[in-house]
Amino acid sequence: MVELRNGKLKIDSKRSALEILLDLSIVAMLTVLFAFNFRFGERNYIYHAALISVVGLTFFVRILGRPSVSIKLPTIWYGIFVLLCVVSSLWAAYNVSYTLHYIPRMLQVMLFCYCVTLYVETREDFERFTSLFTASVMIMIFSIFVRTPYSMWFSGFFGRIGYENVTGNNINTIAYICVVSVAISFCKAYYYKKRAYYLCTAFELLYIVLSSSRKALLIVVFLLFTMLIFYVNKRFYLLRLVLMALAVVGIGIAFLKVPALYNAAGFRLEKMLNYLVGNDASADGSLTLRKGLAEISSQIFYSHPIIGIGLGNNTYQIEQIYGLSVYAHNNYLELASGLGVVGLITYYWYYIYLLIGLGRRAYRGERLCVTMFLLLAATAVGETTLISYYDYNVQIMLTLCFCAMKLKDEKKKTYMNLE
Repeated sequence: MVELRNGKLKIDSKRSALEILLDLSIVAMLTVLFAFNFRFGERNYIYHAALISVVGLTFFVRILGRPSVSIKLPTIWYGIFVLLCVVSSLWAAYNVSYTLHYIPRMLQVMLFCYCVTLYVETREDFERFTSLFTASVMIMIFSIFVRTPYSMWFSGFFGRIGYENVTGNNINTIAYICVVSVAISFCKAYYYKKRAYYLCTAFELLYIVLSSSRKALLIVVFLLFTMLIFYVNKRFYLLRLVLMALAVVGIGIAFLKVPALYNAAGFRLEKMLNYLVGNDASADGSLTLRKGLAEISSQIFYSHPIIGIGLGNNTYQIEQIYGLSVYAHNNYLELASGLGVVGLITYYWYYIYLLIGLGRRAYRGERLCVTMFLLLAATAVGETTLISYYDYNVQIMLTLCFCAMKLKDEKKKTYMNLE
């Protein structure tokens, strides 16, 4: 096990050579996925090699030594959902290729997440995997700084040069990866006293600010604020709440008044406020477009509420009206228009199951479950502005939520034990 504690890197030599190779393969896989993910990996041979390596080594390390292998709930749930997506091609209203476009990616996501469920069996395994995840995010952030000219660091949309993203990923996708990593790093630093992870948290927050991603910035502010609120055993709790509220207000003012912060993200927050408060559609073209995409998908759902018009086929109507071959930018409406109520239930019952399970354990004082519960709740709200059903990052997060929920109880519950 590789662990960062008190500024020292510790390596547990008890792990076998195959297990160490598996860890390295996971880092390679995640690093390629986060930092070098060109064209969804279709021509990224390193990505495919890393995925095959993770699957193969997981097979040797976790499967061969067991008399039987179980397929756990995350794989069953996602497998049924993928099957529904494929079957929806039978009633695709416009083009079957829209429906089948993301199926190969979804199968790869399912395979990798299945490997994660096999990898994480104990708290030590969870700690190790999340450390590997954080390491991959740190490599990604470093690579973005290296590949982006210094003159563009504080000009907004950090990591984009012209119309090209240096990672091959959408800026919002990278920012969400950092949101997940912030939750993990801050949990380890603040709840479990592994102070070195504060440094990781700082770098992750820096990227989120420079990325100009409003959704990521709002989610991470909510996430950190609520994580601090729920730590009720700290001394001077009410005073801390007041100070935190003042800090949030102060940070918001800083984004609007400090030139560097305004150029990085403040200008987008200002546009959003003008759009929402002033009801000025011209104030934010991005939000206006997203509203239009949502209206198209909503109308499709109202016309075909049971099974929709086939996954992804709302793209055809969007293209006819806006001339853009894009999705709804809203996971709920994307699934509702393509798969109807059947698709929404098939996909989102699992979220409800996780929220209930994590919520119960959080109520009993499980610090890790509080973190994952808040992360999942924030993501569920954030999916009104993003597409997640085929996204590696969200599916990995959901898998980690399941693993956290199934771990044995913590021995020491110094946090929010309300029973």
